Amino acid sequence: TRVATRGLEEPLFTIDFTDPLHGWGITERDRLVSTADGGDTWRAMARPASGGIGDICTGAPGSGWVATGTAVYGSVDNGATWARQATIPFGGGPALLRRM
Repeated sequence: TRVATRGLEEPLFTIDFTDPLHGWGITERDRLVSTADGGDTWRAMARPASGGIGDICTGAPGSGWVATGTAVYGSVDNGATWARQATIPFGGGPALLRRM
C-alpha cells in the first residue's frame, strides 16, 4: 500500500498500524508522527524523552510504545503524554535498536 506524505517534513523510517486507518511512524530525523486516515495525512506527536527513538509498537488506536536507547515509554492518548514503562539497563542507544 502506498502511503501519502501530507504532514510529513521528511520520509518515514518505520511505521506500525493497529488497523487499516490508525498508525504511528518514525521519520528519518527521529520525529514521531501518527495517522488516523490510513496514511493519507500525518501529524506530529510529542516525544517521550530526549535522545533518539529506536522503534515503535502500537496496541489499540491511540496507544502504544516507543523504545529509546535507555527506556521504553507508553502512551494511551496518541502520544500527547508518555510514561516510562521499563528501563533498558545496557543503554545500547537507538543505533543499536535499528540494527536488531
